[in-house]
Amino acid sequence: MLDGNQNASNIGDYLTFTSSAGNTTISIDRDAGGGTYAQSDLVVIIGQVIAEDDLTFLTNNLII
Repeated sequence: MLDGNQNASNIGDYLTFTSSAGNTTISIDRDAGGGTYAQSDLVVIIGQVIAEDDLTFLTNNLII
């Protein structure tokens, strides 16, 4: 789904986690702002707010 150039140091350019009203939205930009793709929502986790510590775990251990 991503362009293959993502790594632990730049994954934040590809994925964004935002929390609002008790929900967390994970958004993706397939080319990290390269201009071909825009950021779009990938999934909304309803009723769950992901803390900053959880985001580090997700990006460092599960996604890459």
